[in-house]
Amino acid sequence: MKRWAAWGLVIWTLVNLVQASFLPLHPDEAYYWLYAQNLDWGYFDHPPMVAVGIALFDWIPGELGVRFSTVLWSTGTLFLFQQWMKKKGEGPFPHWMWLLLFPLVHAYGFVATPDAPLLFFGMAFWWWASRAEEKEKTTLEDGFVWGVIMAGLLYSKYHGILLIGFYGLTHRWVWKSRVWYLAGLVGAVLFAPHLWWQYQHDFPSLSYHLKERNESFQWNFLGEYVLNSVLLFHPWIWWKMMKKGEGATLEQRRWKAFTLLFFGFFLWSVGKGHVQPQWTLLAVLPMGAWMVSKSFSWKSVRWAMGLTLGLMLVARVLVFVVPALGFAENRAKSLALGEEIKGRNVVFSGSFQTISLYAFYNKQFNVHLEGHRKTQFDFWRWDRSFRGEVVRR
Repeated sequence: MKRWAAWGLVIWTLVNLVQASFLPLHPDEAYYWLYAQNLDWGYFDHPPMVAVGIALFDWIPGELGVRFSTVLWSTGTLFLFQQWMKKKGEGPFPHWMWLLLFPLVHAYGFVATPDAPLLFFGMAFWWWASRAEEKEKTTLEDGFVWGVIMAGLLYSKYHGILLIGFYGLTHRWVWKSRVWYLAGLVGAVLFAPHLWWQYQHDFPSLSYHLKERNESFQWNFLGEYVLNSVLLFHPWIWWKMMKKGEGATLEQRRWKAFTLLFFGFFLWSVGKGHVQPQWTLLAVLPMGAWMVSKSFSWKSVRWAMGLTLGLMLVARVLVFVVPALGFAENRAKSLALGEEIKGRNVVFSGSFQTISLYAFYNKQFNVHLEGHRKTQFDFWRWDRSFRGEVVRR
């Protein structure tokens, strides 16, 4: 890696560390912190990778301890993207900077959710797959490492199965390669403990994601999905990729086909309910690779890069001061709530957001949640150990 590309990654890491250290937690992050305090092979909402990442650095005080692994996942993703694209020659800037055109890549540079490790293992998947395809003769090591990466994908978020499946559909070489089948076997074996956890708990995650959260079709869901897909994955990139005659090489056609399959799947999912913006996150990898492969000049991309980085800088500042963005007042409100409750047993009603933030900022686990959709709190049932006065909120 060129020295300036490496120094760029150092700056990216430092910026994210500062953001991670001082920005109050989002409620979802506090919820995942609770996962990390109760490590298991699975949870109601997600597989356990996000919990493992948080637990590894929980010795670091404050918000940084929750987010430190996310910063590492993010830098690792950009580093592997640079390695994946290094044969594409020189560009107007380090190849990894193409990913900075996608706002979600900025968000998951410091926000601790399952999407950060998902993106890292997704990037590792593409990188290792390209290495295997280029080899004249693959080895058992290639299949084993690829299988570990597949398991990492699935342990991060269930969306990882879409990457594996759509890669197989758009890269026919794998069906004639023993390394593909070995990788699948290794990945399945490593993922078996989570499947066993699901079996022991009557498959709660599958029931929730495939049935309980389903809703009837609504036009506003479709409009929101289209708008998010265009804006969060950059209108300029969509315009370039979809222009007639673009994508001439086999590699570029594969990336475009994968992208369309990925977004097409979630377009179909709109018929079953709301599609969250981050669900299509993995598409940034083939889209970014496609842009690198087109060898755009600095003159043709400077406005897109400059405008995006400028807007993301403004957004990084706004999250500190605009409560509607989900961060700004969470620390102060949770500490004030702690002063009011004074460590007593407390049962919250409503969603998991307030109770999770309260638990993190006051380090209190004598809590319970009721009156909302099923969550991980229904598995923990800490209220069974309550003794003494119970406060209801």
